[in-house]
Amino acid sequence: MSRIFMLLLISAGPAFCNDLDERLASFREAMSTNHLDGYIVPNSDYHASEVPMNRDKIRQWLTGFRGSNGDAALTMKDAALWTDSRYTIQARQELGKNWTLAEKKTEMGSWLADRLTSGQTVGADPKRMPHSTWLRIQKQLSEKGIELVEAEDFTSLWRDRPGFPTAPLFIYDIKYTGQSHETKLRRYREKLSQNNCVIGVVTALDEIAWLLNLRGGDVVYTPLFASFMIVKPEEAVLYVRSSVVTADVRNHLTSSDHPITIKEYDEFWQDWKEIGTSDVNIYVPNKANYFVYSAVPNDKRKNGTSLVVDLRAYKTAAEVNATREAHVYDSIALIRLFRTLETEIPKENQTYNEGDVSRLVTKLRREGSPDYRGPSFPDIVASGANGALPHYNLEPGHEAMVNTSAVLLIDSGGQYLGGTTDITRVLHFGKPRPIEIDVYTRLLKGVARLGGATFPEGTRSIALETLVRQPLFEVGLEYGHGSTHGIGIYLSVHEEYNGTYYEHFIGSQEPGYYEENNFGMRLENAVLVVPTETKYKGKTNTKFMKFAPLTLVPYETKLIDPSIMDESEIEWVNNYHKEVLDKVGTRLWSLGDKETYNWLLLKTKPIIK
Repeated sequence: MSRIFMLLLISAGPAFCNDLDERLASFREAMSTNHLDGYIVPNSDYHASEVPMNRDKIRQWLTGFRGSNGDAALTMKDAALWTDSRYTIQARQELGKNWTLAEKKTEMGSWLADRLTSGQTVGADPKRMPHSTWLRIQKQLSEKGIELVEAEDFTSLWRDRPGFPTAPLFIYDIKYTGQSHETKLRRYREKLSQNNCVIGVVTALDEIAWLLNLRGGDVVYTPLFASFMIVKPEEAVLYVRSSVVTADVRNHLTSSDHPITIKEYDEFWQDWKEIGTSDVNIYVPNKANYFVYSAVPNDKRKNGTSLVVDLRAYKTAAEVNATREAHVYDSIALIRLFRTLETEIPKENQTYNEGDVSRLVTKLRREGSPDYRGPSFPDIVASGANGALPHYNLEPGHEAMVNTSAVLLIDSGGQYLGGTTDITRVLHFGKPRPIEIDVYTRLLKGVARLGGATFPEGTRSIALETLVRQPLFEVGLEYGHGSTHGIGIYLSVHEEYNGTYYEHFIGSQEPGYYEENNFGMRLENAVLVVPTETKYKGKTNTKFMKFAPLTLVPYETKLIDPSIMDESEIEWVNNYHKEVLDKVGTRLWSLGDKETYNWLLLKTKPIIK
């Protein structure tokens, strides 16, 4: 049985200092006090959230690295961070001087095993580590006689650690969802039964928010709330801080034929340990932490993709209609932004910097729609070489100027009551370089090939990946991130899905290219999977699909070289621009914004080879 090491508060020495070196030294002192030779600090919270609450960003606090992906490990002598290619440059810039960036090919477990000896121990908080990660590292360490043990998270060292937010929960109107939370729970219970399970646990925050038609304010950029949920055939329990539960929300949850019991958030751990002793089959999702996973005996635990993922992935008609409208408003805001920038940046003595652009897009979104609730992630507004950082962070006081000699990458999204948006465009306000035109055109070729694809329903997204990457491959270029992700409805901008395209799936399409210290480019649209007509419709029982764009913002024509585009690619771009003019231009005209309409008219003129 694993040992639990309790943190002993260290009283010696001065009050906690924010310096990264002192944090690392204090952390190692706590490790020594608790007889630990190594320690793992995952990016995750109790819920495997992509973006944890500020109070759960322990890895960022300890290492200095602010990216959303990355785990850390340390011994008494060495300390390293693992992240993906999107953040390599950023990590080198932000990590404390006593931290190193681990090579991608080096497994964390192997790295620790190489620095420790048989009989030593590595600690980690089982509530903060996905169980699959725990089991993998445990195996790697045990092969060298090293034990992975359950330990506290040492957050007591973080003296100015943020508390829980106080924003109350609110009911998400059924006019946006198209189905009640009772219906969703019934469907979840049907999934449980199909998997021969009696009890299920839901640990992901966006899944609980979706399941209960509730939204909250605990997480920046995403309307989520800290919670767990346990579902049985005739009852369900929501574990949440009572301080954020309003009378309306309580009535919403408890007034149905199957009322939901509300208990305090911290009561979940003990209740779950007791449920783990039940003599019934229990469904535990893949992303559950090791504490949740290990509390259920192997012979009673069924493990797999969360049952909520498939229920949520394919949107209702109400969700589709609401998000279409949200994307029209969002597209209007971006088009107004681009017109303003194109007018102002070439002026002599203009003073726009990256931060100004970010603030302006938020202002335009807020002014354009009463349903706007804020950004869906931190804006990436990157001028010139900053664009080579796929997830470039705006640093107040250090924003680069926007000018006529460099490309400007804008990756931005909004949260609206009707939907979540995510768009990336690249602009140039002067004369672009040949390589910039070539790369941009190849990205657009990939967008056109993927965006214009016809495919059988049920196709895996990976099966279409080559379509979007091939134009770059042809000239020896590539990018290290994925080309698509799911998108929620007033939820997470990166929503987990099963990697399969069915009708009414909403996701992104986003090829890119990044050249360190030079420039970066990415083009991104949100798309909806819809049925399409085919020449031989009815010859088979197969239902064929296509992508319908939700993002309706024109491309930068001065960066397009039609001579390297196929006729079908040009046709796709021209049809896309026609749809932008038809749907967004018409709305601009009805709003009386004739200046922006006339600008859009020019930007959507057909491309001719």
